[in-house]
Amino acid sequence: MNYKIVKATIEDIPLINKLGNIIFRETYTQLLSPEQIEYMLNMMYSEESLTKQITQEKHTYFILYLAVNEEDTLQPVGYFSVQEEADSTFHLQKLYISNEYRGFGLGKIMMEAAKEFVITFNKPSSRLILNVNRYNTRAVEFYKHLGFEIIYTGDFEIGEGYLMTDYIMSLNIN
Repeated sequence: MNYKIVKATIEDIPLINKLGNIIFRETYTQLLSPEQIEYMLNMMYSEESLTKQITQEKHTYFILYLAVNEEDTLQPVGYFSVQEEADSTFHLQKLYISNEYRGFGLGKIMMEAAKEFVITFNKPSSRLILNVNRYNTRAVEFYKHLGFEIIYTGDFEIGEGYLMTDYIMSLNIN
């Protein structure tokens, strides 16, 4: 499998916005109302929000490119972001792959890249935490398979009367 993971820059914001608008909808159509999906897309994936995440909130985005045709042309098919938090804690804010390319081990590849990124900070006892919709059983099982443990459950108000109903999961890195 020919792939490449590239650390995103400000110039990649339109691409992340485009990928987010496609993949986020694919992921949550069965779990959230269309209105909540649109609200969350605007909240998390508008170019203004993405710029703030990268320039002010310590989010680092990565884009997964995969050879998807016989010419081996690399196309963007997924992305993830890691946010540096206090002490030795890092938050996996996003990890998404286009539906068409799920089930081929790409999520695990991206997770390994996220862990390698955390290790570059050389902080002892680092841990990676994430929020996952607790009704997204496929994602919950994926993270458990990779060694994450549920540390608590939360219902988080995000505005407009919408909630994120999540498990918070954790993985020790070193």
